[in-house]
Amino acid sequence: MKEYSNSENAIELAEYFILWTSLKKLRASEVLELYRLRWQIRLILRG
Repeated sequence: MKEYSNSENAIELAEYFILWTSLKKLRASEVLELYRLRWQIRLILRG
């Protein structure tokens, strides 16, 4: 198995999450909640 080392920059950037959307009427927290829900549905269907 190949071992990877993480640079300090990569570790810092891993703290950020960027999501582009055209849903202008929703707050950022609502968009993120919809995104989380979408992933939960995908995991259930994939299972």
